[in-house]
Amino acid sequence: MLSSINIAVPTYRTFTTHQRKYLHGRSFAGREVDIAGDGRCDSPGHSALYGITTLMELKNHRVISSKLVKSTEVSSSNAMELEGLKRCREELALHQIKVSSLTTDRHTGVTKYVRQQWPEIKHYFDTWHISKGLKKRLAEKTRTAKYRAIAPWIKSICNHLYWCVWSSEEESDREEKWRLLLSHITNDHTKCNHETKPSTKAWIVQGSPCERILSEMLLSSRLINDIKRAGKQNTSELEAFHAKINHYAPKMTGYTYQGMSSRYQLAVMYHNENVNRPYRVSKAGEAMYSISRSKHSKLQPIATKLRVPPTYNILFTKFSLF
Repeated sequence: MLSSINIAVPTYRTFTTHQRKYLHGRSFAGREVDIAGDGRCDSPGHSALYGITTLMELKNHRVISSKLVKSTEVSSSNAMELEGLKRCREELALHQIKVSSLTTDRHTGVTKYVRQQWPEIKHYFDTWHISKGLKKRLAEKTRTAKYRAIAPWIKSICNHLYWCVWSSEEESDREEKWRLLLSHITNDHTKCNHETKPSTKAWIVQGSPCERILSEMLLSSRLINDIKRAGKQNTSELEAFHAKINHYAPKMTGYTYQGMSSRYQLAVMYHNENVNRPYRVSKAGEAMYSISRSKHSKLQPIATKLRVPPTYNILFTKFSLF
């Protein structure tokens, strides 16, 4: 019908070709891949209508599967992420993509499902999510006057968490290094293998309320078990992709199921086209940077490499009406 009024549309063959290339991850067929998975709700809070579960290949950072779930299809909005993971797994199996490892946040439903229904893969927890949760709990404690001495140590605690994960292969080594953290903070270095250096921060006094609450939080069995299962894969590109979806489907705007589905698929196509674009260089051949500041630490500048501007070839070439 559109051809009769001279409106150009892609042929069915072209549509399916680009669907396999940019949406279904066909180029990964028959290969073992390490993936990261996470869910994204369409609105803030705990009463979301739509949830999107995304699986990203961690070597090339391409989205290989992404499924939209409506809350009415499952028992509650909290169950949408798990249902999306199940559908993504079916799609990977359909395209013969073998999964070696999966990195996720600490969603209890996902953890139980992988342990019982997907035991042949390695399941890791995202270190960034562990650090983010710990940082949030510590910051809440520092709102109370008697725990404010903890505040200068929060960043060091999170850095120590990353160091434990990245410098250790065995779970026992991670636990041993993590348990030494409390000794460091209280200026007890008898068990350490490094030189004692003066600290710019005030040491936590042994036996003080701050030391007791830190011992309770940092040495909890749940946190230690999570650190043991933390993965070394960088999942920042997955978080960046979810931020890109906000440009196509802002959380403050409501959409129909078809509208939300179309918008997140456009986000997938845009991401896969531009994720590995090269960095910008000056006329002298030097890398170019932009300076930004953290939302939480306004005083600390961050230098970020600039990439070349993004392209929209797949969107404009294949879906243009003129």
